Amino acid sequence: MFLRPCYRRKNGKRHAYWALMESYRTERGPRQRVVAYLGQFDERGRLGVKEAAEGRGRSRQKRLFDDVQPRWVEVDACRVRVENCRDFGGPWLGLELVRRLGWQEFLRQTIPQGREKLPWSSMALEEVDRIAAIDGVDMLFLGPADMSQALGCIGQVGHEKVWEAVASISAACRRHGKPWGTVPAGPDYAARCVELGCRMLTLANETLALRRGVEVLKECYAEFF
Repeated sequence: MFLRPCYRRKNGKRHAYWALMESYRTERGPRQRVVAYLGQFDERGRLGVKEAAEGRGRSRQKRLFDDVQPRWVEVDACRVRVENCRDFGGPWLGLELVRRLGWQEFLRQTIPQGREKLPWSSMALEEVDRIAAIDGVDMLFLGPADMSQALGCIGQVGHEKVWEAVASISAACRRHGKPWGTVPAGPDYAARCVELGCRMLTLANETLALRRGVEVLKECYAEFF
């Protein structure tokens, strides 16, 4: 094998690169073929590849890195902190926890297997009585916005379909002695839910609290806005 310079023109400039060639014999005489295109090389790289191609390289492999003596530095451990942390293994940990707690076997014994075809919009309502009857389920919680979306009346949390679902959940919890909670859309909504037996009202969340706080600040400092 040997090295051969190759040339090509691009954008009016002449570029050179190297190719590793190999000679071989055919019925029509000796021929040459490209083993690999090596790109551009400086003199040192070209001679090194040439020696390797001609089999004149050293048999002993050189060390990849030179031996470096450790350099000791003092570090204030109190000021060392970890940044840009990433959590790994969360799904695996959850699955392992389910296995160790025997949750799979619990579900297998509690909920019989079947091939019932229920639409997503009514699945929870169809099974609410059986869900409330499960030993270990301490409470049921209803999201009115999610329920309105599931029942096809998106965003209409006061729709009759939603109130029928609320009544079904309330009745199931009453039969099995379980409390239930919800996120009321307003004071009147909360009062009606309490009449139906709601024991837990989530009156706000962090987004609402932050927005209300900003509104109060803007009202107090209206001249600066």
